[in-house]
Amino acid sequence: FGFAPSETNFIVPGKRPMSSMSPIIIYNQDTRENLKQILELKYEQKFKNTTGFEGRGPSVWDEFVRKPGKIVDNSTGDVAADSYHKYKEDIALLKKLGVTLYHWDLPLALQDKGGWLNRDTIEHFRKYAKFCFTEFGKKVKIWITINEPMVVATMGHCGKSGEHAPGGLKEHCHWSQYLAGHNLLLAHGHAYRTYHGMNWKPSERGYVGIANSIQWVIPETEADEEITKLARDRTFGWFSHPILKNDYPPLLKERIKLLSKLEGRAESRFPEFTEFEKLMLSGSADFLGINYYVTLITKRLENDQDRKSQSEYRPANLEGTLDDIPAMGYQNRSWMPVGDSTSWIRSYPDGLEGLLDYVRTEYSNPDVIITENGCMDTPNENLNDITRIRYLKGHIAAVSKAMSKGSKIRGYNLWSLIDNFEWADGYTKLFGIHKVDFNDPNRARTSKLSAKIYSEIIQSNQVVIDEDCTWP
Repeated sequence: FGFAPSETNFIVPGKRPMSSMSPIIIYNQDTRENLKQILELKYEQKFKNTTGFEGRGPSVWDEFVRKPGKIVDNSTGDVAADSYHKYKEDIALLKKLGVTLYHWDLPLALQDKGGWLNRDTIEHFRKYAKFCFTEFGKKVKIWITINEPMVVATMGHCGKSGEHAPGGLKEHCHWSQYLAGHNLLLAHGHAYRTYHGMNWKPSERGYVGIANSIQWVIPETEADEEITKLARDRTFGWFSHPILKNDYPPLLKERIKLLSKLEGRAESRFPEFTEFEKLMLSGSADFLGINYYVTLITKRLENDQDRKSQSEYRPANLEGTLDDIPAMGYQNRSWMPVGDSTSWIRSYPDGLEGLLDYVRTEYSNPDVIITENGCMDTPNENLNDITRIRYLKGHIAAVSKAMSKGSKIRGYNLWSLIDNFEWADGYTKLFGIHKVDFNDPNRARTSKLSAKIYSEIIQSNQVVIDEDCTWP
């Protein structure tokens, strides 16, 4: 991967060693100096609707949030946390940063031509990526091409109970999510090859990866192990297998082909890569980014009634995770609850460790960055966010355990630095370790207890396993 090897870690009783850490994202010391000057170029909708500022046109989310009923609290994100104007203050909080090229902000002008369902969008994205590489590449050393392509494909181009922009395609789920996902993967591959085809000096060359949202799945019983393999091909392999190996996972391809045949189709609704595209995608990541929040227990289903009878265990906005897989996924009620009654997160750190073990053993141990990990506020905790502290400590310890077994974890990204506009949840789910007062025109920031605890983890380079991170 190119990072200098970390210093020797020593086990301290009651503590777990961690690699060198810095606020929000962890990298080795050689990388830190290169990151000090980087501005975080993330999706403006998360922080400030800047349509009209310095020539920015509307994105698919600028239009989507104005459709009645699409956002839980009917908010728009027009101001959000206002990082457009308060970026210096946020950089002072953050200190060390990376860059994401695409965080769901497709220009509305491209969506009007079909968006990610139109193959032409691939070339538009490649040109956009090349522009960013050219303009910022001498300072930016770590790039993420696309954030959570599976979420874009499923919730944006299928969206049953949980819908994202552009939306309106749930009647076409059987093909729209797969075509969008196919084009997203090809856009990533072309961007990666473009970057590494540019004439960089040795001191300028950086690293390019992708951030995949992974719902880890584990079998309910031994009888569910085979269906869990297929479920993993859906939740992990769909967007990782073509990059880490080549092509889509064979079991998933066979499943969609069978369903397509039973539906009377002449060909599979799962698109095929050409041989050139397989070669282009294979190895097209200097690191694999993993966004991890939850694990699902997988149970084979015999019919749709089984799925309906178990729906109370499945958070609404995780519906669609196992589309076309004869299985249901649910979270164990004994796992630590996070957030309110509408939350989709229950804390299960062993799931993250299991996922990292799987990547190490099944995919030749690639370099990995945890690009997102965190949880929303729990009611009545306010700044004393003890549930978040438990969640973070448990998951950071899980990363450390995976590293001790040989997983090459090169960084850890906490989600998130500050409260922000949380997509379809509006301002009803807040993930920040710094509170933002959205009723204050100045959007004042206040540190939560988790910010203090996280800083202590960073400074001590270890996480304490104590009563603060146990449940119940």
